[in-house]
Amino acid sequence: MTANELSTPYYNDLKPGFLGTEFKDGIKYIVTGNNMKDLYDVATAHYNDLIDTPQGQMYLRDFKKQGMNDEQAQNAFINMIAQSQIDRTIRP
Repeated sequence: MTANELSTPYYNDLKPGFLGTEFKDGIKYIVTGNNMKDLYDVATAHYNDLIDTPQGQMYLRDFKKQGMNDEQAQNAFINMIAQSQIDRTIRP
């Protein structure tokens, strides 16, 4: 199971937020969507749920095998989860 498959259920209810306004051809548009902060917020909020799965435990164990301490492994795990959902973001 990939990080994306593991984490998708936690992101399915993520609603687009206000990202600002943009002018295009003299018309002002409201831009909505999600940014990386939104993805990191969900990954952080559901960290305990994600590592309680066998796949989450495997990822965490792999990070620690690379010589990371608990905090570094947690940060690497959260980053991996957020990055796996990058297709949900609005990018230029």
